[in-house]
Amino acid sequence: MIIFLNLFRTNWLWISFATCLFAFYITVPSLKIIIIAFWFGLFFLLRFTKLEKKLTRKEQNIYYIAILIYPIIFSFTHWMIYKNVIPYSWFCLNRLEHISASFGVAIISLPLFIDISQKCNWWQELLLIIGLVSFVGNLNEFVEYYIRSSSALIDTRILAIAYTDTIYDMAMNIIGGLMGWLVLRSKAG
Repeated sequence: MIIFLNLFRTNWLWISFATCLFAFYITVPSLKIIIIAFWFGLFFLLRFTKLEKKLTRKEQNIYYIAILIYPIIFSFTHWMIYKNVIPYSWFCLNRLEHISASFGVAIISLPLFIDISQKCNWWQELLLIIGLVSFVGNLNEFVEYYIRSSSALIDTRILAIAYTDTIYDMAMNIIGGLMGWLVLRSKAG
């Protein structure tokens, strides 16, 4: 297990993994590739600025596992929605996307706020994570809306009906952020 976790510390693994995911998105055309690009862009930024070195060994293990698992879950659910693998499953799979995304944001942002969170009470840390996750989730909703509304292929009346799920997405973001916070709190124990 230690060798496997040490493998996470190598750049070639992450560059190969990111390359494979980008290749996957060639087969499933989507703007979701932008999310994966931001994910790995932030990861490599934190890596090359050495911010992830602030984390304890246990925190690094949680961090690396989240970096690995989130893009897989996100890409797999997106593929299932795109290919309509399970008919009428979009609603549930979209919820899984939002929970996993906000969980991932809570974990990947750990190197950014580790110094702050060590000075906070548990409830302040929870508010920090939920606030960050909610901000990123809402920003994602605005970007999705803008991209779809500026498309000449969609009638804005249909777009308004399609966005009745936004409140569900925001609720899933909070649940995913809470799950991420619970995992991060478990590192202390």
